[in-house]
Amino acid sequence: MKSIATLICAVLILAFSACKKTIGLDPLAQNQITQYKVISATDTIFGAIDQIKKTITVYIPAYSKLNIIDPEISLSTGARLQSAILPVKLTDANVSYTVVAADQSTNTYKLNIVVLQEKPMVASVSYSYKFAPNNPISIGGNFYTTNASDITVTLVDDQGKETEALKPDPAYFVISASGSNVGITSLMIPTVIAEGNYKVKVKVFNETAYSTSYALKYVQPDFAFIGPTVKAGGTFKIVPNARTIFLNFTSLKGIINGVTYDFPIVSYTPTEATIQLPANLTAPQVNTQVQFIGSFTGWADAKKSALITITE
Repeated sequence: MKSIATLICAVLILAFSACKKTIGLDPLAQNQITQYKVISATDTIFGAIDQIKKTITVYIPAYSKLNIIDPEISLSTGARLQSAILPVKLTDANVSYTVVAADQSTNTYKLNIVVLQEKPMVASVSYSYKFAPNNPISIGGNFYTTNASDITVTLVDDQGKETEALKPDPAYFVISASGSNVGITSLMIPTVIAEGNYKVKVKVFNETAYSTSYALKYVQPDFAFIGPTVKAGGTFKIVPNARTIFLNFTSLKGIINGVTYDFPIVSYTPTEATIQLPANLTAPQVNTQVQFIGSFTGWADAKKSALITITE
């Protein structure tokens, strides 16, 4: 029995000796963002920091009316940000922060901004002339903001191909609200776009809505003239008439005193053409009357009278 007791004591002594050995925890990284804070007029909003995925997620209530955030960022002791802290638009999805520790190790965090909002709805799409290139449309819906930079409007065809953002006509653009309902007028359909069926896509912050489908069709090409003054042998420019574009512009002729002259087309885009003055039209000529005839393959000819002045 004495030997057994002695053995038990020896085991206990070894066990207690083993318990005295401690395992240290890894020190906290010194290149971390420890707090991300946004102060608004009504709230203080803290970002959720994921130290594993290296993300910062900030939830912004739509009622806050914020268009940008100006964050305050806290870091590990002795750390610094690689670049200055700048205001961030709510729609900016490409913001990141790199933290540099005193030992020069780094961590990069991606910022995700989530606007807490109801899903928008496109209630109406209207146009005064045609649903066609270079024509304005107006839209309405529950977009919850009148800040144009928060709203992106595009057209999407049946194959899912999306246009560039529709640009406003500065002369007539208006955005107004009645409660959550917002009306936007005079957004221009792009000049370079194929015929087909299109839905109006409206993106408000992080949410997207679509209208019903509309058939986009080209209209008769036409041109406008403001009597040019041209040097002999030189060029001048013409533009389409309002709400039209140049399509398959093949020739331009001018009739002066019963004689037909060919005015070569040097180049053209949907919104502008560069025209060469005929070599056999000499200077000086002041306010000479010209009957212009523009030919567009697949369309009727467009005709326009104008005065032209030719200088030496």
